[in-house]
Amino acid sequence: MSWVVQLADAVGWRGRRPQVAWGHVEAALGAGLPVAYKEYADTFGSGEFCHFINVYAPEPSGKRGIVERSLRLADQAAGDPWIADVYEPYGVYPKKGGLLQWAASEVGDSFFWRTGAEDPDEWEIVVQEEGEPDWLTYQMSVPEFLYKMMKDPGMGPLYIGGKLDVLSFLPASRPS
Repeated sequence: MSWVVQLADAVGWRGRRPQVAWGHVEAALGAGLPVAYKEYADTFGSGEFCHFINVYAPEPSGKRGIVERSLRLADQAAGDPWIADVYEPYGVYPKKGGLLQWAASEVGDSFFWRTGAEDPDEWEIVVQEEGEPDWLTYQMSVPEFLYKMMKDPGMGPLYIGGKLDVLSFLPASRPS
C-alpha cells in the first residue's frame, strides 16, 4: 500500500483533485519533483493536516502554490543577505543543493527538500523547527513523512499524534 493511500486512510480523506499539469509546474520551477509528492498533490492538493501543518501544492492549472512560494523565497533570499543567512548552510533553491519549501506548521516550523540529488526522488526532507538552531533531516517521501508525524512516536519532536484526538485533513480549496 502506498504512503499516499495510508495517509488518506489515516485522515479519512476520500477526495481527489483534477490532475496537475506537472510539465508546467516543473518547467516553472526548473526542476522535476518527487513522484510521491506528485501523487500526494494529485490526491490532496494544498491543505492543512490536523490543524497543524500546511502543505503546499500547485493548483491543477500548475499555477500558484509551491511554485509561487518557491520563486518568492528565492527572490527574497537573493535580495536580502539576512534572509539568505537563515537558510545556511544549504541556501535556497535554485542554488544547487538549496532548499525548496513544501510546507510550514502553525508554530513556525518549515519543511523543505534539499535539492542536491539529480533524481528528485532522492531529495531528503530538511526541517527547521521554530527557535531551534539545528536542522533535522529525513530520508523519506512527503506522504511517508506526514503519515509518520501523525502515527509514529519515532519521529521524536515532530510527532504530533500523541497530542491529537482526531487525525484530519482540510483542503485549501474544494476538490472537484
